[in-house]
Amino acid sequence: MPAELLARAESEQTVRVVVELQGGIEEIKTSQALVLQALEGTHYRVTRRYQTIPFLALEVSAEALRRLAHSPVVRRIHEDRVASPQEKTP
Repeated sequence: MPAELLARAESEQTVRVVVELQGGIEEIKTSQALVLQALEGTHYRVTRRYQTIPFLALEVSAEALRRLAHSPVVRRIHEDRVASPQEKTP
């Protein structure tokens, strides 16, 4: 998880992220449920549940972001941001 993403979550209250999950298409619902269960008691909002790819889009607090970073179900955490068609993403 990028340190600047955590710093922004702490200063701005929440950040939007896309969480890449472990496993394939067969485990999507199970992986999503495990992630959401791990976030219980933190401030988060589901912005999108993907049905056919192992991803989950969330708006999360700093504490929720820390929990995501330590979850064995999470492969990567990406910032969810809008990019214009001409803009290159990192």
